[in-house]
Amino acid sequence: MALARAVGVDQRLVLGVPPRLVLKLLLWGYRGPWAQHWPLLADAQQHEEMSAQAMLLTGQLPGDDTTAQREGEYELVVSADDPDLLDKVRQGAEKGLRVLVTHVERAVPSPEFLEVLVRPAGSRSPGLRRPVQTAHPEFCLFLSTPLPVRLILNEIHPSILSEVRVIDLSLSSTEVQELMLTELVQSECLELWVQQCLVNTDKKALQDKLCQEEVSLMEYILQSFTPLLQDPEFLPRVSACQTACQKLQAEIMELSMELERHKPLLADFHRVAGLATALYQALQEVARLSPFYLFPLRNFLFAVRGTLVLKGRPDVTFSGEVVTAAVMAEITHRMVSHLLAQYRPCLFQSHATLLRLLVSVALFLHNEGCSEVERLAFLRGLGEMDLPVDASTPASPPPSTSPSQHHVLLGWMPPHTHTEVLRLQNIPAFKGLLSSLATSPSQWQEYLRFPSSTVVGPVPCHSHSHLSMLQRALLWKTMLPHSLAAVAEDLAACHLGQPVQSAVTGAPHTGSPEALSRFLNKHDGPVIVTLPGPSRDGWASIQPLHWLKQVSQYQADKREVKVISFGAKCQKEAILSALKIAVHDGHWLVFNNCHLLEQWDEEVMCQLNQLISCAAKGHQTDVETEGLIPVGLCAGSRVHSRFRLWFITRGYTPLSIPASMRVCALRLVCDSPWDVKEELCSSLRQVVSVTLSAPSSGVTACTMEPMLRAAILHSVLLQRQAYKYLGQGNIYHWTQEDLLALVDAQVRIAKVCGDPTGALEYIAANLVYGGHVADLADLEAVESVSRACLRAAPPLWGSGPHTLSDIIHIPGRFDLSGLLQSLEQRVQALANTSDPLVLGFSAGLAGELVKVHSRTLNTLLQDSQKPFGRVRSTNELTHPALLPDFNQARDRLLALKESLGRMDDIRVVSVGAPSLGPLHNFLQAEWDGLVDVVSSLHSELNQPMRNSKPTVSSLLNVSSLFRLERRAELLKAYLCDEATSGPSNAYRLSAFSNARGFLGALIREAAHAKQRDISNVSLHFQVLSAATSPASLPLSGVYLCGLELRGALWDTRLGALQDTLSPQPCILPLLWVRARVRNTDTVRAPDSPPCNTSSLPLYHCPLYLDGEHGDRRYWELAENNIIARVPLVAKLDPVLCTLRRVRLVSTL
Repeated sequence: MALARAVGVDQRLVLGVPPRLVLKLLLWGYRGPWAQHWPLLADAQQHEEMSAQAMLLTGQLPGDDTTAQREGEYELVVSADDPDLLDKVRQGAEKGLRVLVTHVERAVPSPEFLEVLVRPAGSRSPGLRRPVQTAHPEFCLFLSTPLPVRLILNEIHPSILSEVRVIDLSLSSTEVQELMLTELVQSECLELWVQQCLVNTDKKALQDKLCQEEVSLMEYILQSFTPLLQDPEFLPRVSACQTACQKLQAEIMELSMELERHKPLLADFHRVAGLATALYQALQEVARLSPFYLFPLRNFLFAVRGTLVLKGRPDVTFSGEVVTAAVMAEITHRMVSHLLAQYRPCLFQSHATLLRLLVSVALFLHNEGCSEVERLAFLRGLGEMDLPVDASTPASPPPSTSPSQHHVLLGWMPPHTHTEVLRLQNIPAFKGLLSSLATSPSQWQEYLRFPSSTVVGPVPCHSHSHLSMLQRALLWKTMLPHSLAAVAEDLAACHLGQPVQSAVTGAPHTGSPEALSRFLNKHDGPVIVTLPGPSRDGWASIQPLHWLKQVSQYQADKREVKVISFGAKCQKEAILSALKIAVHDGHWLVFNNCHLLEQWDEEVMCQLNQLISCAAKGHQTDVETEGLIPVGLCAGSRVHSRFRLWFITRGYTPLSIPASMRVCALRLVCDSPWDVKEELCSSLRQVVSVTLSAPSSGVTACTMEPMLRAAILHSVLLQRQAYKYLGQGNIYHWTQEDLLALVDAQVRIAKVCGDPTGALEYIAANLVYGGHVADLADLEAVESVSRACLRAAPPLWGSGPHTLSDIIHIPGRFDLSGLLQSLEQRVQALANTSDPLVLGFSAGLAGELVKVHSRTLNTLLQDSQKPFGRVRSTNELTHPALLPDFNQARDRLLALKESLGRMDDIRVVSVGAPSLGPLHNFLQAEWDGLVDVVSSLHSELNQPMRNSKPTVSSLLNVSSLFRLERRAELLKAYLCDEATSGPSNAYRLSAFSNARGFLGALIREAAHAKQRDISNVSLHFQVLSAATSPASLPLSGVYLCGLELRGALWDTRLGALQDTLSPQPCILPLLWVRARVRNTDTVRAPDSPPCNTSSLPLYHCPLYLDGEHGDRRYWELAENNIIARVPLVAKLDPVLCTLRRVRLVSTL
């Protein structure tokens, strides 16, 4: 309302006021004496883009228009890093000029500069002297920065921000859409765009003439001293003015009708422009995830322009007819696929995955559309929305649903989704969802079963078969949030078709130096390369310097690369010397490890700022001076056109790069290849490149095959790390240097070793890659991978990393130059490379990996929808619904504590051990420890909470409570000889906090009973038949129950491990564990299978304890978490068992 009154239009028409006029009004307000702070114009570059677009539409010549316009609005323009900044501003203040200080992010917050920012009428910050009253009352100071508001808090010093008022000049979605429309129409239908510009130009000229006629008449009236009715020239002048105005208005109306006739022709272009705007918005949402990201509108427009140039058909002719749907679909697909490919080198993999999801949503809205509530619910989550509650939708169970049905309903649904489902059914499309879930649970459970289906097929229940794809995606995201990654993949497959890597030939990515070299040729200015942050698994398998030198070799003139690596202090003399040489000779100058630098030298900063500003202007006209560009600000020096600055830093320290570089630089990430095919192509390219650079006399097909197998080994080891702790105990920082070291070893041993394959396997498993590994369990896996990749596999192995060696096909006479192309074609032809079996894992890890990726994607999606974003570690993500109610948790702990306290009155009987034997002592110690844990937790919950509501999130969750109660139940049964769920007279190792201690107690028990030294006693394991259910204790030892076999299947008939494709774990029969003195005790197990498996090998299967379900930790497969190794007869090769991390898990 205030804006409407200030502009002088009706409130209903205020939305139609041009933003340019609103901005002028806003800036005018800061010129008055009532304003207390000078304004800081953020994202000023976008405003200049819009001004340039307006000039094009009105027929003005492009060029340095924005600069001219800026200098027209301001009488003095000076950069914040100008050495004479303070003197110029003071002179402007004395003369009463309108002064604009640009690039405030470069300003040094000195006391003198802060005093300049304080207005005489404004308040003063503590510690600042009162500024001198300006000599001229018309003095106005404006500050600007090309940075968006999102980055201002990080980029500009707080003391500067406290003295100014920020004005956000970023364009609205409507304005951005106008820019996109201009790019589309100009590229796809030039004739229509030219005619549109001509009509707009003519209309503006007529409107100016109409305004001049009216102003001329008003000036005549104001300057006339004769009464108007007595002035003989007044009425004729009025009549002439009316005639001229009517004629101009008629012509304007005719041009307006012409523009109206253009609207149907532009309708489809408007829709595509709306999609491009949505893509830009998605990119900005992803940019919130890291302060390193900055995706200016100018660069996005250049990318759009570049994708439109790539069309394989002639321009659309302007015939007055609507453009066909096929043409618009082709434009849409080309724009989306190429934009995703172009921004891929600038994003880390998890962030690029989020971008694909946001783009898929934007494409769905473009093609089909949905309500705003549904869109926000999918992106932000139902918990962040205040959904309107339908009065007809009950919050309690529906009338047709009995309480027992409602209980069953909530029983099969994940606990943390109950509240979300109740909110979801308040959206009209999901009305009656709760009733449908209760009346048709089997159909819903079949539909919501991953990986059988996700959003591709319709809902089988008739009540909700009408749901669109995005509505189904919202349903899956709400009820099965751990499947969001699979939902995102299906959405992308439906809307984006084939993967971007294959859709765009030669798409740039880290693993392809040649494609990145072409990508760099399209961008001028400095480049910032960012490495992953310092998280435990944040690493890149590609060394940035090695990668950068590879990229330079694909440049036309094979650029020379000079590197300066930083420590804590800035090497001033070395930098200035290297900078001078690189500028003159056209080298690439790399500043490495910028994140280790405490502060940049002021003289170095000054040289860099002048250099970048001069080179940016000269790079566009560098032909006439033989590659040397004159630099006016650098005392007659010249900048070579091939010169480029590089900065390498870590993602958590974006401010380690000078501000002037951060604003104009191309930002790339040094990330590992994303999948098996990319990893293979990158590794094979490394091997072939090294071979080509070495003398070719000794390269034969026999010597080339082991090197290519080494590339496969390297790729498999790196891609196995994508499964993180699901597939190994630790993350290892293997890089391309390890592959080069292995290839070098192969070259050296090929002619001097009798068994080069065995030697290469040993070097790879124990020196090159095994040298990084300190965990014995992981080392065994590395040895198995080396065995599978470097040697010919037995014919019965089936799936595994050994199948990747099928790409190696070297003819007797081969050409190294054509070998790489042939290998890459074979790699692209590989099928099912996303299957974990290809890397040697079991099939069940695919679903577990989806859960891990879904947790990450959910977190990133939430952070991207916040205005300023907030990157959280996935380890901090916990579903609030998984936390029990405070009072409920306290009551359950109290009941458990009282139950444990009553054990003093119960007769304690040792199970299968003397009353005071080692086993009884161990069980009693476990019981006492559990009592202490429960008492401690209960006392912590009863302590008063300061300044916050009591919570149990930091203490325990539902799963933790269950485990405590279950452990108490089992320990009580073991001590009191009571029945438990499961086989009687059998133990569960997960009931003990010290499971190794239980096995040690068995050894001590046997040593004490037989009066032998404990070093002569060892444990022996035997799996009983599936039908065995003993009613009494064994003659010696104990039975273990609750064991699951993961990664393989137990053949009960044969009594051996065998391969399986099922992701489900296999229940192992009872395991008889007994302590035997060596070379004695030949007790046979009851009902043991016949010894017909003696010809099969043994696999020493590791035994782990089950982790907490829903806990933040993943599987801990490290050696120190192995309770014991159980020898099992294996029909599957033990090497494959080790590869697949086949293991036994004790559950509760």
